[in-house]
Amino acid sequence: MKAIITFIVLGIGCATSSYAVPIDSLPLLRAGELDRVTNRSIQLESDQYSRLAQWRIASDKLKTAQVKQEVAQAEFDRIAELYDRGISTESQYMQADLNRKVANAQVEIESARLKKVEAETRMVQLLMIEEGSPAEDHRYEMVALLKQKAEYTVNILGSQMGSVQSSIGFYEHQYEITRKLFEKGHRTKAQVEQWQVRLQGQRELLATLQHQVQSAQLEIEGAELAMKRLSNHSS
Repeated sequence: MKAIITFIVLGIGCATSSYAVPIDSLPLLRAGELDRVTNRSIQLESDQYSRLAQWRIASDKLKTAQVKQEVAQAEFDRIAELYDRGISTESQYMQADLNRKVANAQVEIESARLKKVEAETRMVQLLMIEEGSPAEDHRYEMVALLKQKAEYTVNILGSQMGSVQSSIGFYEHQYEITRKLFEKGHRTKAQVEQWQVRLQGQRELLATLQHQVQSAQLEIEGAELAMKRLSNHSS
């Protein structure tokens, strides 16, 4: 008796196919259990295993990011208390605050990456089902997963942009402090330029991320158009 695999697509419900068994929290399909076995379905099954490995790695990275988040928050709380008592410096406080924000963003990034890999895995499984059971039509579910994957990409990029913006604020502050100390003869020109280079690098990274967000948003728009057409066609 074949088990049930359910493709959950946020916002549209789910589509169910009578194949596969769950491995961890992801279902695992077998090409040999479909209506026919082809070279492509066998290759897609292999691709599925690679995605499953990526999902497990992403899950581990999320757990690691959560631990680092707790450590960064505890360190910030410690530095903030010392800062209020006049023991730690403003730079130490700002560095701890930056580390906390970056750690928070990393948890958001790894969480979205985990969901993105899951969506990619289910896309591979849908392709396998369509190859092994050509009578089934899963185009709508496929496009919905494509849209979902692009939305996770936007979430990842958004968190990365937030982290970069926090770094830019910190680097701008450090650059201004170092520049003023240089004018008083307490810092070298090389030290000023070092902060300037770091700041420029973060600004360039932010611009790159913004372009990537625009590309992902175009992908979402294309998927929504395809979903609308497929929905109208089915009705």
